[in-house]
Amino acid sequence: MPDLSVSSYGRVRIAVGEKEVFLKRAASGLSIDVTVLSPSDDLCKTPNSQTDYVFDGAPPAPLYYKVENGTLILFVSYAAKRPDSGEFPVQVVQKELNPLEFTELKKRPDVKLLELPFDNRLRCSH
Repeated sequence: MPDLSVSSYGRVRIAVGEKEVFLKRAASGLSIDVTVLSPSDDLCKTPNSQTDYVFDGAPPAPLYYKVENGTLILFVSYAAKRPDSGEFPVQVVQKELNPLEFTELKKRPDVKLLELPFDNRLRCSH
């Protein structure tokens, strides 16, 4: 039986021009699974409603993106809540799509699938 007290983490770096942001996922136990878009790569402070785009509920799948003119465009099934501070280091546009629109999106060469697998090597260091 797996140890449900240990958290699992996933983290992907996204370059937006000269800046970078991170899509992070933290899961623990049977009911905690959080995905955020954050300016920080720190896994211990996930989620931070002041600084992060927080996806409520189950992880947003599928999640596609493209970077265009310094803007990160996310194609999602549901939008993340914007940071409470109203500030983020890059401009983010979220486009909510239905399943049929995702089928069409997969054919576009300028859009990339953003996968966020768990990585057993990642740990919160605090």
